[in-house]
Amino acid sequence: MAKLRISLMPESNTIPLSPITPFSPVHDRIGNPAARLMRQLKKWKKNATDVWMTQRILYPTIAIAFLLAFIFQLSSPDLSLIPMRKDCPIGPEDAYGLRNELMVTLIVGSFSFIMFFVWESSASHFRIYIGSFMFPWVTLILSHTLSITIPVWKSYNGSFDLSWFAAFHDKRISRSKKYEQFENVLADPDLFKLYKACAVACFCTELILFLEEYQFLKMLVAKCCTPSKKCLIPPPTPKLHVLDGSHITFSEETLFIKDISILPPLSPTSYISTPCTKSIVETVSAASWIPFPYELRSDYRIFYDTYLNLDSDLAINFSGSIVNTAKNMIANDQFDLSMYENARKETLTLLYVNTFEKFLRMFESEIR
Repeated sequence: MAKLRISLMPESNTIPLSPITPFSPVHDRIGNPAARLMRQLKKWKKNATDVWMTQRILYPTIAIAFLLAFIFQLSSPDLSLIPMRKDCPIGPEDAYGLRNELMVTLIVGSFSFIMFFVWESSASHFRIYIGSFMFPWVTLILSHTLSITIPVWKSYNGSFDLSWFAAFHDKRISRSKKYEQFENVLADPDLFKLYKACAVACFCTELILFLEEYQFLKMLVAKCCTPSKKCLIPPPTPKLHVLDGSHITFSEETLFIKDISILPPLSPTSYISTPCTKSIVETVSAASWIPFPYELRSDYRIFYDTYLNLDSDLAINFSGSIVNTAKNMIANDQFDLSMYENARKETLTLLYVNTFEKFLRMFESEIR
């Protein structure tokens, strides 16, 4: 056998060893990269299954997530288990559909993960056609559709010029008897306090704050523009200076009112008797034709920065036309006493559509 083995071996002088021959020791150490990769993958062949991924990846990930959530709940003073179970500071009502979206995601997600484990353990014959990861995938697609796809589609759908339709819709709302009841609630001080609590529970706090700040602007306009019966000061007559070349100039003293003390005092019933459903022009008739008071510029600018500026924490989801109109007026220093009238109307519409039905259910006994 030894002689036969020696006779079958090639002689060293007939086949030279080169680095590229299969008998090269260097080639044996390096090998083909593709072949080496396949050999490494074959070692993990037994682990490339749904069972291994479930036991080695999915189970530990879920366990670690539950452990971290439990530790965070126990260590956080704001989100601990006992206060969240007994006294929730925000309540279950939601005006923007977030509660329904979360409920659908939680229910479908829980069902899909249960079906994943059931499918993995008992439905081995059906896994050839429908994999176990199909159920979590359905949950992810549903969550993405509810939270991203539908809002983006609505934003693009509402970007067209539908002002005529919005005006028609507002007219239909304002003519309804329920909207008249809504205005009566806002006009009643006691019911308005209850409505504020309902708006806070519906995550519409910024709408109520807008109306209250609008009432403050109405008071400032009344203070500056509503003269009392005893103090009617006519506007000063401008002094003309005719220069050479037929140029006419005004005296600087008459361009601006420097002394604020000569402004007419506030009429005590000018702003208290009008609710937030009445505009500034409806409250102060002179606001439709008098020039904008210079001392109100800062208040109007602060009002814009609080509720119309998109970077504000209390920014309301107004339409782009309302925000751009107010932004351009402030940028061009063209203030107007009724520049927030459209914003007030849209705030009332948002408040009525999103919260009034819930208010009727929450405080039905108080209203009657």
